Amino acid sequence: MNSQRFLRMICALLLAGLALVPATAQELWTKQYKNAANNAVQNQPAQLLGFGGGLPAWQTGDQTLRGTTGIVFFGGTYYGVAQDDKGNFDTSDDVVTVKAFNAESGHRLWESPPLDCGNTVSYWSTSTPTLDPAAGALFIATGSSVQKLDARTGALLTSVTLSAANTAPGAGYEFINSAPTLGGGRVFVETYSSYGFPGDKQLVALSADTLHVDWFQHDGGPGQASPVYVDNGTSQCVFTATTTGVNCYNAADGKLFWQSSAHPTHPWSTSDEIAASLVYDQGHIYAVTMPWGLMGQLVCLDAASGAKQWSTAAPSSSSAPLVLAGRIFISGVDETNSGLLQAFDVQYLLNDGSYHVATALTLATAVSGWGNNLLAAAGDRLYMSDDDKLLIFNPATQETFAAPASVAGGYTGPVMLDARGGVYVHSGGGITAFGQTVPVVLSDFSVE
Repeated sequence: MNSQRFLRMICALLLAGLALVPATAQELWTKQYKNAANNAVQNQPAQLLGFGGGLPAWQTGDQTLRGTTGIVFFGGTYYGVAQDDKGNFDTSDDVVTVKAFNAESGHRLWESPPLDCGNTVSYWSTSTPTLDPAAGALFIATGSSVQKLDARTGALLTSVTLSAANTAPGAGYEFINSAPTLGGGRVFVETYSSYGFPGDKQLVALSADTLHVDWFQHDGGPGQASPVYVDNGTSQCVFTATTTGVNCYNAADGKLFWQSSAHPTHPWSTSDEIAASLVYDQGHIYAVTMPWGLMGQLVCLDAASGAKQWSTAAPSSSSAPLVLAGRIFISGVDETNSGLLQAFDVQYLLNDGSYHVATALTLATAVSGWGNNLLAAAGDRLYMSDDDKLLIFNPATQETFAAPASVAGGYTGPVMLDARGGVYVHSGGGITAFGQTVPVVLSDFSVE
């Protein structure tokens, strides 16, 4: 072996060794709300504490990425959804694709072939891919189809179109507006009921291998949320919002475990829709309602039984709650449609399990509260895009920091955090990254 080849081999081994550290220790962000529990918290210290006039790490420029969709991350690659609207009144030439980008530099790696579109673009769909790292596959629901892509190349592996033949006749299946959830070898999606027809929504479970429809439940609801999947060691459960509350199903066969509105001693139901995704944390399911012109409700249910444990007035919201350090955070609006970001403390009062819920603090009243302004957190910092701004909140000091406006159109949509606490957000049809981003893993490096 000559000296040049030896040096190349040593460099390759050193680089591969360095890359193994973040690859094995990193916290993944594999779906719109990070994982199947829907609690968008990165279990790492916060890296981006403020902006201090600093510039972003990089920007992709306009990639026709839809700002209402999420961003997912794994192994130095992140994925976004491009929705190209060719015209307001002609859906035949709209295009939906998935694009992959290098997390260190922001340059594009690949673009998938055009996917089933339907009314995806017209309804500003929030459909976001969900990643299965073990299988190396991405699952995305657009139009009336669920599609499985190769996460390394973007190639379409398989797809299935939902219809009256493989789901509930008379229910909604023409349009899917939610991020899939993975668990127990299955893919779970909610079909969109569209505005004014909450009874059309259904929950559909498909095989992660073949995308065969294994079971479905026509249970009503808005149908724009991402289901929660929990494996508690004895059972595998899927949670979804309905028109009146929350249902829990056996993930294997769709059998109803419990229905919150039918609990024998602690029932709960609402006349206001639950448009936001549910969140699971430490044996509890959190739901927030979205009435128009009124304050909403934040409700805590026992995940094992569906019993209502407590509820309190909270901002009306279409964004999922976030649970961080014993507090529940909600971004939404009050009865005057003024924006609010509030935090709630929950304390056990007595040994009988009763609760006291207090509004711990109002972090911001200048937020718009509407749109897909999903909270994300790392360490002791909260991140959110709002009204073209990227905001950082410090709950301990109640300080708010706003990113300098460095892109046309500002910052929109869900925020994603990588394993180092690097922050990614939609901007001007592309992605802007702040902080020190995770290095790319050299999983395919070979030595001659």
